[in-house]
Amino acid sequence: MTIALEITTTQQQVRLTCVAVRAMCEQAGMDSCAAYQFELCLDETLINIAEHNFGWEPNHLVRIELDFEKAHVTAHIDYRRYKDWPAESLLEATLPRAADLPERGFGNYLIKHLMDRIAVTHEGNRTRIHLEKWFDKAGSTTADPVSTKQSDR
Repeated sequence: MTIALEITTTQQQVRLTCVAVRAMCEQAGMDSCAAYQFELCLDETLINIAEHNFGWEPNHLVRIELDFEKAHVTAHIDYRRYKDWPAESLLEATLPRAADLPERGFGNYLIKHLMDRIAVTHEGNRTRIHLEKWFDKAGSTTADPVSTKQSDR
């Protein structure tokens, strides 16, 4: 099953979307811990897009397609590149120093370590971020997720 959402880059719409996605994940059979992890990572990704790509300008659209499969959910987040925010930073995140927190990459680190698969693709002036979470891997943060980079640049 696929559900498509289109939001503008405001904190209110990001928050409402993420809460709704968490509820959808739980209804699809994901346990509450994994659903919270997916919500957190989606929230961090959308906030990064809104802040670093669009500079919090409110009228930019982001399209989110949620693919619910038997054992996992994937969010495909599509947006127009506006500024030169490197979405690939999600793939390269390392644990930041405590002195760098809260605004120095801890969200990217969480995304990298809580998602089971992350991919970033580019086509023309569009960027697409793919976040995948398996239903049975809640709390599984010890293994590195499979990360891929694809680009037509």
